[in-house]
Amino acid sequence: MIREMLRRTLSLPLLIAAGLIAGCASGPAFEPVAAVPADKALLYFYRPASHGALYKPTVSVDDKTVVALAAKGYFPYFATPGKLRLQITNIGAIATNVDVAPGKTYYVRAGTVFMGMGVPFIEVVPPETGAQEIRDCKLLTAAGS
Repeated sequence: MIREMLRRTLSLPLLIAAGLIAGCASGPAFEPVAAVPADKALLYFYRPASHGALYKPTVSVDDKTVVALAAKGYFPYFATPGKLRLQITNIGAIATNVDVAPGKTYYVRAGTVFMGMGVPFIEVVPPETGAQEIRDCKLLTAAGS
């Protein structure tokens, strides 16, 4: 009886750790895009936090799914300049509108809040903040790849 309780007690943290590791991005380390085409805007979608790692909310631009955003992951996206609707969907959906200019770079932080609940958020952050936070992220593959 005691041996069984001890085994269960030790197994739970290992299962939780394995789940968190499995939910984190595992691609190449962050590498800035060398050049932004003059007729496009670059949006870096990224998720710096590892909490809620079991969730991989999907990010879409103007209703086109772009990436499943794993914890500690990022994805560079070239957009046609103008007004864009950025949406993240997990347990529910939330969207924001942004006007992007040609040749410019934008950092879009997204993910989930309330850890176990998976409530999504998405926001454009200042370039200084985004450039700092994205450094520890790994490259993700496009949705459907």
